[in-house]
Amino acid sequence: MRVLREPDAFPAADIGLLRALARSEEGRPSIPPEQLLKARVLTALYSIRSERLFCEQLGYNLLWLWFLDREFSEGSFDHSIFAKNYERVLSAEVAKLFFAEVYELSRQEGWTNDEHFTADGTLIESWASLKSFVRKDGTDEKKVQDGKDDDPSNPTINFHGEKRCNDTHQSTTDSDSVLYRRAKGKEAKLCFGGQILMENRHGLCAQLSIHNPITQSEPAMALCQLDEHTQLYTFRAPPASPAAVGEPRAWAKRATGNLAPAARESSTSIMIPSGSAG
Repeated sequence: MRVLREPDAFPAADIGLLRALARSEEGRPSIPPEQLLKARVLTALYSIRSERLFCEQLGYNLLWLWFLDREFSEGSFDHSIFAKNYERVLSAEVAKLFFAEVYELSRQEGWTNDEHFTADGTLIESWASLKSFVRKDGTDEKKVQDGKDDDPSNPTINFHGEKRCNDTHQSTTDSDSVLYRRAKGKEAKLCFGGQILMENRHGLCAQLSIHNPITQSEPAMALCQLDEHTQLYTFRAPPASPAAVGEPRAWAKRATGNLAPAARESSTSIMIPSGSAG
C-alpha cells in the first residue's frame, strides 16, 4: 500500500487524460482519478460490496484516508458523486489503458516474454438469478408478478417442466449474460466467458477479455487476444513476436475450435500439455 500511495505510482500522462475525462463544467467537484483508482484497490482488498458502504467507512478509517492521501478534515466522498465518477472515469477503455501501461512497464524492465504464452478460459457466473431469466415476449410477466405479490424480496417462480433457452429467454437483471453449461452433465448457469492470455516467463497476465461463450469460442478468443497483443506491441521496443502458445488439452480433444488450424496460417506453434485434461 505504501508503494501505491506514492505520487509517482501512476503515470502523469495517464492521470492527465483521466482528469480531462472527469472534468465537468457544472455540478459538484469531481474526485481526483488517482483517488478513484486507489479506492478501487481498497474495495477489492477489503471486499466492500457497495460504493455507499465504502464512503461510509472512509469517513472514519484513518488507514484508508492515509492511503488515498486525504486529510481527515476532508472526510469521505459523496456516495452519489463517487458512483457516477466510477462509471465515467473507470470505464472499460480507461481500464484497458492502465492495464496496457502496467504491462508495458513490465516489458521495459524485462519481466515479460513476448514469445511464449498460455491461453485458457473459464466461466464467470452472473449475479443475476435464474428467476430473472424469462421470455423475451413478456408472457412470463404475470407469473413473475404473482410471485412478487406473495414475497416481494424473494419471489417463488415455478419454471418446472419449461424449456428455457437463449433464443427465447433473457435475464431482466443482467441482459448481457447467457444461459450456458460448461460440459455435459453440468448445470446451466447465467454467466459470461472469461479468457486470459498469460506470458510464461513470470506468469504475468498479457490480455484479459470477457465474451459471450456461445457466439465466441475460447480458442477463437485466444487467437483474437494473440493478434491484439501482437498489433499493440509490434512497433514498440522490443517488438512482440509470439513464437508459441499453449492451449488446454481439453481444447485439442474437441472436434472443432482448437488453435491448430488457425495457427497454421502464421509462424506461431501450438503446445498441448501432456497428461489428462484439466
